[in-house]
Amino acid sequence: MSEILSLVALSETDARAIREVDVGVRLIEAGGWFDGEFADTWPAATVARYVSGAGQGSRAQRDQLLASAEIVICGFPFPLDLHARSPRLSWVHQTPAGASNLNGSDLWGKDLSQAVGRNFFD
Repeated sequence: MSEILSLVALSETDARAIREVDVGVRLIEAGGWFDGEFADTWPAATVARYVSGAGQGSRAQRDQLLASAEIVICGFPFPLDLHARSPRLSWVHQTPAGASNLNGSDLWGKDLSQAVGRNFFD
């Protein structure tokens, strides 16, 4: 089973489309769960503009979500230590344009190319 973790709120249509790719896809929707972490790790101006809540769950619960994810869909901001907390991570899809948003995180300069040529949905 391939696990996709969405850190952004998905429309019902988008969530359904992801789930319908294959019965082996497990989509975990965690939009808003990490907002409290963003408030602690991102500049105040970024938080004021992009973060709307205090987040959910404990750090251990959020770590568990990241630890099992192969694919992460994130927005901006995102966990700056995403790579370190996601040992199974093969693919990151960031919804805003521009890879420069990743600069300053532990994803910057990492090679996630093990996803290339791999069928996640076997």
